[in-house]
Amino acid sequence: MTVEDQLQPAYFFLDLPLYATVQVDQSKNLHAYYIQRINTEIRFDGYEIISGKDTTFVWKGAMPASLFGSLRYHRHDITCSRTGMVYTFWIQFDESTGRLMKVGQYPSVADLHTHEVKNYDKLLTKDVRSEFVKAIGLAAHGVGIGSYVYLRRIFESLIFSTHETHPEGVPVEDFKRLRMDERIELLNRHLPSFLVDHKMIYGMLSSGIHELSEEQCLKQFDILRSGIEIILDQQLEEKNRRDRLDKASALIKKASGEMKKA
Repeated sequence: MTVEDQLQPAYFFLDLPLYATVQVDQSKNLHAYYIQRINTEIRFDGYEIISGKDTTFVWKGAMPASLFGSLRYHRHDITCSRTGMVYTFWIQFDESTGRLMKVGQYPSVADLHTHEVKNYDKLLTKDVRSEFVKAIGLAAHGVGIGSYVYLRRIFESLIFSTHETHPEGVPVEDFKRLRMDERIELLNRHLPSFLVDHKMIYGMLSSGIHELSEEQCLKQFDILRSGIEIILDQQLEEKNRRDRLDKASALIKKASGEMKKA
Protein backbone atom coordinates (compact mmCIF):
# COMPACT_ATOMS: atom_id res chain seq x y z
CA MET A 1 0.00 0.00 0.00
CA THR A 2 1.42 3.38 -0.99
CA VAL A 3 1.71 6.35 1.35
CA GLU A 4 -0.96 8.10 -0.72
CA ASP A 5 -3.31 5.15 -0.11
CA GLN A 6 -2.58 5.19 3.62
CA LEU A 7 -3.38 8.90 3.76
CA GLN A 8 -6.83 8.52 2.21
CA PRO A 9 -9.23 9.68 4.97
CA ALA A 10 -11.40 6.53 4.94
CA TYR A 11 -8.35 4.31 5.46
CA PHE A 12 -6.35 6.61 7.74
CA PHE A 13 -9.17 7.30 10.19
CA LEU A 14 -11.21 4.09 10.02
CA ASP A 15 -8.70 1.33 9.21
CA LEU A 16 -5.13 2.31 10.08
CA PRO A 17 -4.10 0.85 13.49
CA LEU A 18 -2.96 3.10 16.30
CA TYR A 19 0.80 3.70 16.33
CA ALA A 20 1.25 2.39 12.79
CA THR A 21 3.82 4.68 11.19
CA VAL A 22 3.21 6.39 7.87
CA GLN A 23 6.58 7.50 6.52
CA VAL A 24 5.81 10.59 4.50
CA ASP A 25 8.03 12.38 2.00
CA GLN A 26 8.13 15.96 3.22
CA SER A 27 9.61 17.14 -0.06
CA LYS A 28 6.30 16.17 -1.68
CA ASN A 29 4.27 17.90 1.06
CA LEU A 30 2.48 14.65 1.90
CA HIS A 31 2.52 15.58 5.57
CA ALA A 32 0.58 18.76 4.81
CA TYR A 33 -2.52 16.68 4.11
CA TYR A 34 -3.03 16.07 7.82
CA ILE A 35 -0.82 18.66 9.48
CA GLN A 36 -1.51 21.93 7.69
CA ARG A 37 -5.07 21.47 6.47
CA ILE A 38 -7.49 23.53 8.57
CA ASN A 39 -11.21 24.01 7.92
CA THR A 40 -11.19 22.43 4.44
CA GLU A 41 -14.19 20.13 4.27
CA ILE A 42 -13.76 16.60 2.87
CA ARG A 43 -16.47 13.90 2.78
CA PHE A 44 -15.89 10.15 2.71
CA ASP A 45 -17.93 7.00 3.27
CA GLY A 46 -17.74 4.67 6.26
CA TYR A 47 -19.72 2.68 8.84
CA GLU A 48 -21.30 4.43 11.83
CA ILE A 49 -21.37 2.18 14.90
CA ILE A 50 -24.23 3.93 16.73
CA SER A 51 -26.80 3.77 13.93
CA GLY A 52 -25.35 0.52 12.59
CA LYS A 53 -25.53 1.85 9.05
CA ASP A 54 -23.26 3.06 6.28
CA THR A 55 -22.87 6.83 6.32
CA THR A 56 -20.89 9.79 5.02
CA PHE A 57 -18.35 11.38 7.34
CA VAL A 58 -17.37 15.04 7.19
CA TRP A 59 -13.78 16.01 8.03
CA LYS A 60 -12.79 19.66 8.29
CA GLY A 61 -9.06 19.21 8.82
CA ALA A 62 -6.71 19.67 11.75
CA MET A 63 -7.17 21.82 14.82
CA PRO A 64 -4.20 24.03 15.89
CA ALA A 65 -1.11 22.05 16.87
CA SER A 66 0.55 21.44 20.21
CA LEU A 67 4.35 21.44 19.91
CA PHE A 68 6.85 19.35 21.89
CA GLY A 69 10.27 19.72 20.33
CA SER A 70 10.12 18.21 16.87
CA LEU A 71 6.73 16.61 17.58
CA ARG A 72 3.48 18.20 16.50
CA TYR A 73 0.16 16.92 17.89
CA HIS A 74 -3.08 17.72 16.10
CA ARG A 75 -6.66 16.87 16.93
CA HIS A 76 -8.99 15.84 14.11
CA ASP A 77 -12.77 15.38 14.37
CA ILE A 78 -14.91 13.59 11.81
CA THR A 79 -18.68 13.91 12.02
CA CYS A 80 -21.31 11.41 10.91
CA SER A 81 -23.70 13.21 8.60
CA ARG A 82 -26.46 10.75 9.57
CA THR A 83 -26.36 10.99 13.37
CA GLY A 84 -24.08 13.92 14.16
CA MET A 85 -21.79 11.60 16.16
CA VAL A 86 -18.26 13.01 16.40
CA TYR A 87 -15.23 10.71 16.22
CA THR A 88 -12.02 12.22 17.63
CA PHE A 89 -8.43 11.45 16.59
CA TRP A 90 -5.02 12.63 17.79
CA ILE A 91 -2.25 12.70 15.20
CA GLN A 92 1.47 12.97 15.89
CA PHE A 93 3.91 14.25 13.28
CA ASP A 94 7.67 14.10 13.87
CA GLU A 95 9.26 16.88 11.86
CA SER A 96 12.74 15.40 12.29
CA THR A 97 11.88 12.02 10.73
CA GLY A 98 8.75 12.64 8.65
CA ARG A 99 6.80 10.01 10.58
CA LEU A 100 3.05 10.45 10.89
CA MET A 101 0.88 8.30 13.15
CA LYS A 102 -2.40 8.16 15.02
CA VAL A 103 -1.67 8.12 18.75
CA GLY A 104 -5.24 8.19 20.05
CA GLN A 105 -8.82 7.90 18.91
CA TYR A 106 -12.41 7.35 19.99
CA PRO A 107 -14.10 5.07 19.03
CA SER A 108 -11.25 2.57 18.66
CA VAL A 109 -10.38 0.88 15.37
CA ALA A 110 -11.66 -2.37 16.87
CA ASP A 111 -15.01 -0.74 17.69
CA LEU A 112 -15.26 0.43 14.10
CA HIS A 113 -14.77 -3.07 12.71
CA THR A 114 -16.18 -5.59 15.15
CA HIS A 115 -19.66 -5.02 13.68
CA GLU A 116 -18.42 -7.02 10.69
CA VAL A 117 -18.13 -10.11 12.90
CA LYS A 118 -21.88 -9.91 13.54
CA ASN A 119 -22.41 -11.01 9.94
CA TYR A 120 -21.36 -14.47 11.09
CA ASP A 121 -23.55 -14.73 14.20
CA LYS A 122 -25.49 -17.63 12.68
CA LEU A 123 -22.29 -19.48 11.91
CA LEU A 124 -19.87 -18.98 14.81
CA THR A 125 -20.16 -19.95 18.43
CA LYS A 126 -19.98 -17.23 21.06
CA ASP A 127 -16.40 -18.21 21.91
CA VAL A 128 -15.22 -18.11 18.29
CA ARG A 129 -16.93 -14.75 17.70
CA SER A 130 -15.15 -13.44 20.78
CA GLU A 131 -11.80 -14.65 19.43
CA PHE A 132 -12.44 -12.94 16.10
CA VAL A 133 -13.16 -9.67 17.92
CA LYS A 134 -9.96 -10.10 19.95
CA ALA A 135 -7.93 -10.67 16.78
CA ILE A 136 -9.26 -7.45 15.24
CA GLY A 137 -8.75 -5.52 18.46
CA LEU A 138 -5.16 -6.68 18.94
CA ALA A 139 -4.23 -5.84 15.36
CA ALA A 140 -5.88 -2.44 15.73
CA HIS A 141 -3.59 -1.72 18.68
CA GLY A 142 -0.42 -2.88 16.95
CA VAL A 143 -0.21 -6.40 18.43
CA GLY A 144 0.49 -8.52 15.37
CA ILE A 145 1.63 -11.85 16.81
CA GLY A 146 -1.23 -12.01 19.31
CA SER A 147 -3.75 -11.30 16.56
CA TYR A 148 -2.35 -14.24 14.60
CA VAL A 149 -2.92 -16.57 17.56
CA TYR A 150 -6.64 -15.83 17.46
CA LEU A 151 -6.90 -16.03 13.66
CA ARG A 152 -5.24 -19.44 13.77
CA ARG A 153 -7.65 -20.62 16.47
CA ILE A 154 -10.55 -19.51 14.25
CA PHE A 155 -9.11 -21.44 11.30
CA GLU A 156 -8.72 -24.53 13.48
CA SER A 157 -12.29 -24.21 14.76
CA LEU A 158 -13.58 -24.28 11.17
CA ILE A 159 -11.77 -27.56 10.57
CA PHE A 160 -12.79 -29.26 13.81
CA SER A 161 -16.44 -28.15 13.59
CA THR A 162 -16.57 -29.63 10.09
CA HIS A 163 -15.12 -32.91 11.39
CA GLU A 164 -17.79 -33.05 14.09
CA THR A 165 -20.54 -33.10 11.44
CA HIS A 166 -18.57 -35.07 8.82
CA PRO A 167 -16.14 -37.39 10.67
CA GLU A 168 -15.40 -39.45 7.55
CA GLY A 169 -14.91 -42.50 9.74
CA VAL A 170 -11.95 -40.97 11.61
CA PRO A 171 -12.27 -40.76 15.43
CA VAL A 172 -11.57 -37.37 16.92
CA GLU A 173 -8.38 -38.49 18.70
CA ASP A 174 -6.95 -39.82 15.43
CA PHE A 175 -8.07 -36.63 13.68
CA LYS A 176 -6.14 -34.51 16.19
CA ARG A 177 -2.95 -36.42 15.37
CA LEU A 178 -3.16 -35.52 11.67
CA ARG A 179 -1.28 -32.56 10.22
CA MET A 180 -3.50 -29.66 9.17
CA ASP A 181 -3.05 -30.34 5.44
CA GLU A 182 -4.07 -33.97 6.06
CA ARG A 183 -7.20 -32.85 7.92
CA ILE A 184 -8.14 -30.54 5.07
CA GLU A 185 -7.57 -33.28 2.51
CA LEU A 186 -9.78 -35.67 4.51
CA LEU A 187 -12.61 -33.13 4.73
CA ASN A 188 -12.15 -31.38 1.38
CA ARG A 189 -15.64 -32.38 0.13
CA HIS A 190 -17.23 -30.61 3.09
CA LEU A 191 -15.05 -27.50 3.34
CA PRO A 192 -15.38 -24.19 1.47
CA SER A 193 -13.46 -24.33 -1.81
CA PHE A 194 -11.48 -21.21 -0.89
CA LEU A 195 -10.15 -22.91 2.25
CA VAL A 196 -9.15 -26.05 0.33
CA ASP A 197 -7.46 -24.00 -2.39
CA HIS A 198 -5.68 -21.75 0.12
CA LYS A 199 -4.84 -24.12 2.94
CA MET A 200 -1.47 -22.36 3.14
CA ILE A 201 -3.25 -19.73 5.26
CA TYR A 202 -2.71 -21.97 8.28
CA GLY A 203 1.01 -22.21 7.60
CA MET A 204 1.22 -18.43 7.22
CA LEU A 205 -0.51 -17.93 10.57
CA SER A 206 1.80 -20.46 12.24
CA SER A 207 4.86 -18.73 10.77
CA GLY A 208 3.60 -15.43 12.11
CA ILE A 209 3.39 -16.82 15.63
CA HIS A 210 6.83 -18.46 15.58
CA GLU A 211 8.97 -16.59 13.07
CA LEU A 212 7.68 -13.14 12.03
CA SER A 213 8.05 -9.81 13.78
CA GLU A 214 5.12 -7.76 15.07
CA GLU A 215 5.49 -5.42 12.09
CA GLN A 216 5.49 -8.29 9.57
CA CYS A 217 2.40 -9.81 11.18
CA LEU A 218 0.54 -6.50 11.11
CA LYS A 219 1.46 -6.00 7.46
CA GLN A 220 -0.18 -9.32 6.55
CA PHE A 221 -3.06 -9.25 9.02
CA ASP A 222 -5.66 -7.70 6.70
CA ILE A 223 -4.76 -10.18 3.95
CA LEU A 224 -5.19 -13.21 6.21
CA ARG A 225 -8.28 -11.79 7.87
CA SER A 226 -9.82 -11.37 4.41
CA GLY A 227 -9.01 -15.00 3.67
CA ILE A 228 -10.77 -16.13 6.85
CA GLU A 229 -13.78 -13.96 6.02
CA ILE A 230 -14.05 -15.38 2.49
CA ILE A 231 -14.08 -18.88 4.01
CA LEU A 232 -16.80 -17.81 6.44
CA ASP A 233 -18.76 -16.13 3.65
CA GLN A 234 -18.77 -19.37 1.68
CA GLN A 235 -19.89 -21.33 4.73
CA LEU A 236 -22.61 -18.79 5.46
CA GLU A 237 -23.83 -18.86 1.87
CA GLU A 238 -24.04 -22.66 2.01
CA LYS A 239 -25.87 -22.58 5.36
CA ASN A 240 -28.38 -20.03 4.03
CA ARG A 241 -28.90 -22.19 0.93
CA ARG A 242 -29.58 -25.28 3.08
CA ASP A 243 -31.95 -23.31 5.29
CA ARG A 244 -33.90 -22.11 2.23
CA LEU A 245 -34.06 -25.65 0.86
CA ASP A 246 -35.27 -27.04 4.20
CA LYS A 247 -37.92 -24.33 4.48
CA ALA A 248 -39.10 -24.83 0.91
CA SER A 249 -39.19 -28.60 1.36
CA ALA A 250 -41.25 -28.30 4.54
CA LEU A 251 -43.73 -25.93 2.85
CA ILE A 252 -44.08 -28.17 -0.21
CA LYS A 253 -44.70 -31.25 1.94
CA LYS A 254 -47.27 -29.33 3.97
CA ALA A 255 -49.02 -28.10 0.85
CA SER A 256 -48.97 -31.59 -0.67
CA GLY A 257 -50.55 -33.05 2.47
CA GLU A 258 -53.28 -30.42 2.48
CA MET A 259 -54.07 -31.13 -1.19
CA LYS A 260 -54.43 -34.85 -0.47
CA LYS A 261 -56.90 -34.12 2.35
CA ALA A 262 -58.99 -31.81 0.15
